Amino acid sequence: RGLALGIALTLCGVFLTFAFKSLANAGLQTVEQTEILSVRDFVPKVYDDGCHLGYTDVVFSDCSYGTPTSSETLVLFCDSHAAQWFPALEEYSKSYGYKLVSLTKSACPSAHATPYNKDFGRTYTECGAWQNQVFERINQERPLLVILSNSSAHVGPRHTQISSSDWMRGMRETIDLIQKAGSKTVIIRDTPRFPHDIPTCLSRARWTDTPTSQCDVPISPALNTTLFTLDQATAKNFPDVRFLDFSDILCQRDHCPAMINGHPGYKDTHHLALPTVQFLGNQLAKNLTQILHGSSS
Repeated sequence: RGLALGIALTLCGVFLTFAFKSLANAGLQTVEQTEILSVRDFVPKVYDDGCHLGYTDVVFSDCSYGTPTSSETLVLFCDSHAAQWFPALEEYSKSYGYKLVSLTKSACPSAHATPYNKDFGRTYTECGAWQNQVFERINQERPLLVILSNSSAHVGPRHTQISSSDWMRGMRETIDLIQKAGSKTVIIRDTPRFPHDIPTCLSRARWTDTPTSQCDVPISPALNTTLFTLDQATAKNFPDVRFLDFSDILCQRDHCPAMINGHPGYKDTHHLALPTVQFLGNQLAKNLTQILHGSSS
């Protein structure tokens, strides 16, 4: 009888623990917090269309967006840091009558170098196989422009990263292949990387009635300079490479804010939230139009 009572009390305690936890979580979800946390929910359509591939995938579908029947094509190529720009590029392609071919893959850079996949614990051979297919597609499409944007985490001294020399060699190969297809190259500088999850930090700030500025970070090391410098050095030998750098909008003189234009700037620690991409869309469109018409250097 005592044992039965003990079991009953234990089960009751477990139930109450989960019940109070659920109530606490629900209590934390104010309307404002729910809006902040909702930025995590948006995923570009390329993730569902088989055009942003996971680690094991190497085969993509047609992946044509914007104005698919157009004879003038733009290609988006790289990892998830390129895919984050897809909503703005799709809107631009619809507005200006371009076909947009979007080909991106998780943790796979545009530099023709084979990275190491930490989750697999081995060389990321699927990345190289996918890259080769992308190069074939670029050669078939003969696009006006190929847009690249790489995560700065690809390059570094660790054995899981690509060395600076290998990166530059790989980017030279990539740009050379793009230019042999008769295409210009645009490289969008990587966006800041935070040490904490931005929606969580902002939500906590709202709950504790503290300034959201506590989620801001110093511009260094949030804004990586290594990759951008390597790409600029590589591009010196190519006439048709242009760079887009939104750092002066995403960061201020000495720090990078978590809130951008009144909205959470990021959906996690290093991917732009949809409102940020939309906010930058007009400037991106202006830059691309200048490049396509030859009035940008």
